Amino acid sequence: SNITILIDGKRSAFTSSSDALQQIPANTIKNIEIITNPSAKYDPDGLAGIINIVTKQGLRKGLNLTVTLNVGTSNQYDGGIDVNRRFKKINVLASYHFRNSERHFQGKTSQTNYYNNGDSSVSIFQLGDKVRGRQTHSIGAGVDYDLNASTSVSLSGKYRITKRASGGLTNYWQYSDIDTFQVYTINNVDESNGQSYDVSLDFQKKFSQEGRKLTANAVYSQSLSHPSQTMDYVYYWFDAMESDSLFYQRNYSDDAGVTASGQVDYEQPVGEKGKFEAGAKYTDMSSDDDYTFQNKYTDSWVIDLNQSNRFLYREQVGAGYVMFSNAFAGFEYQLGLRLEQANRIANQISYNTQFDTAYFQYYPTMHISR
Repeated sequence: SNITILIDGKRSAFTSSSDALQQIPANTIKNIEIITNPSAKYDPDGLAGIINIVTKQGLRKGLNLTVTLNVGTSNQYDGGIDVNRRFKKINVLASYHFRNSERHFQGKTSQTNYYNNGDSSVSIFQLGDKVRGRQTHSIGAGVDYDLNASTSVSLSGKYRITKRASGGLTNYWQYSDIDTFQVYTINNVDESNGQSYDVSLDFQKKFSQEGRKLTANAVYSQSLSHPSQTMDYVYYWFDAMESDSLFYQRNYSDDAGVTASGQVDYEQPVGEKGKFEAGAKYTDMSSDDDYTFQNKYTDSWVIDLNQSNRFLYREQVGAGYVMFSNAFAGFEYQLGLRLEQANRIANQISYNTQFDTAYFQYYPTMHISR
């Protein structure tokens, strides 16, 4: 989909499009910004759109404490505690949030396929029943310090633990007009335990000119997960001679990801409606996915080397951008240019295959509105 999801304007180890909103408690979200036409300021992998989830920050003076608890049907509940202590120049905050959800799925499908101009057919009927659950715990802490009236620094960190589990039974019936009948019964169990954390250091300097500012941030994030899946197959075949078989499969993986980045941005108004922006960013991202697939024969589990694999990936990207925006004759326009130098290494350990890629690329942007 080529959509990038950010939290407070920054990437983190757990901001995939499928998990970001699932892991962030709703009561900690201040608002969600949707950027449909990303400028040269943003990474090009989100050119289809950017979703920035802005979380609440405690800024009121004194001691503030917020406790929330929400309960819903189907064993769904969440809650949390937020506390912050605001002094003249220092704001200290801490939080804990949890979320539990459970969903039950039932479904059935029926289809008939015709072959040889309708002379033969195969009919398939499927019936499934599945339960899926997720539990998330999140701990956060941070310190904001105002060096003076126009300069501030912030240090914050977040740690999350996620547990997911699902299980279900699926039945397949397949029969044809040549007197063959097959039955599949699959019992599927999925589990995943993961943890992730990130640490962010931010700096902001505001100048006497309204709208002129310099910001910088450094982020380090890491994620670890251990998903596993076990499937029990019962297979029956009925034709001239009845036969049946029972076999088992399972897979599991150890996945790790690390991202470190640093960015500097500068903004300055030009004239009455114009604005100049420039910045630079460096990102170093790596991942290690170790996947193992096994089949069970008699009482022993045997690794399937054809389906098992370990994949290592590292990407280093250095980028810089400039932008200028203004208004003319009732139109608003924005011009930008982003330059990137990237180095990528992909290594298939199990197949002893490595791919190295290095490129320099530029991304011009232009937006006009009225």
